[in-house]
Order: sequence, then C-alpha cells, then structure tokens
Amino acid sequence: VQVAMVTFAENGNNPEDYTGKYIKWAVLDSSGLDLPVSEWNTFASGTNYKYALEQAQNMINEIPNDRKNAETVVIFVTDGEPNWPRGTEDPKEAAAAALEKLDCDRFYAVGVGSDIGNEYLSELVKNVKNGVVADSFQSGDTSELVSYFSQIAADIAGVDTHNVTITDTFSAYAE
Repeated sequence: VQVAMVTFAENGNNPEDYTGKYIKWAVLDSSGLDLPVSEWNTFASGTNYKYALEQAQNMINEIPNDRKNAETVVIFVTDGEPNWPRGTEDPKEAAAAALEKLDCDRFYAVGVGSDIGNEYLSELVKNVKNGVVADSFQSGDTSELVSYFSQIAADIAGVDTHNVTITDTFSAYAE
C-alpha cells in the first residue's frame, strides 16, 4: 500500500502565504507512516478544499507507471467547510469543480468535529466522476471515527479470507 498526504489550511489573506504541505507517495506498512510532526501539527485558519483536491490530483498524476493499474483511494478529512479561495471564486463551487476533475476509484469525505455537517459532505461527494465509489461521514466522536475508518479499510481490502478449508463430501465418488 502506498499513501500520500496533503494539508489544506490557509494562513493569511495572501495566496503566496499558503501553508499547504504534502508528502509524496510513500510505502505504508505495519509500522505506519512517519509524519514530520512539527509541520503537521501547526494550526492555521481557513479551509481550502480546492487546493487539497488539486494537490491530490497532482499526486495521482505522479503515480509510477508500474502502479497505474492499482486502485486509487482518496480519503478527504476536514474539520470545516471550505472558506478559501476568497475573492473571485465561491469556495464551495471551487471545491465541487476540483472534485469533478479528480481521477480516483474511491473517494471518502470525512468530517471531524462539529464545525462541518454531513449534509454538506453528502452534497460534495455527488460531484465525483461517474463510476467512482463515494461516501461521506461526519462525527466528533472518536470511537465512531475509528469505526468508520475501519469500514473504509475493509471496503478497500475487500473480503478478508484466510485459513480456508474446503471439505468435499463427494470425494469417495470422484475419480
């Protein structure tokens, strides 16, 4: 499994001050992903879905050729509704337009906390391309979020089957 990550918080009114960061594709194994804590735990105000979705598409475009046929899953986690970019674009319309361009097989929008409603996320996921599996969820409860992320993992992995034994009761009659 390979993963990549994007932050999308705006800090200040100047687009050049944008604080979005991302990690290029990295292999995720049982030891997890070593995040640069000092960069990822910094609070910044503003929520720019458009930027995050565009960066996700840029990362998808960078998938190595030997991984192009692998399933691509985007898990979009946010603590608020979009309020950037400001000025000439409506943030929600910009987010919807960016999602319409996203080339992935699955898209999950997860709202964390109480500053975003599942109603908005449900509307947002309707903008995925045809054929993309999409879902949304919102909660401020840790156990509910863990359960939902477990559901996502199960959906991605498919049926987890191991240690299967097949017993053929008709063996004595077969050649």
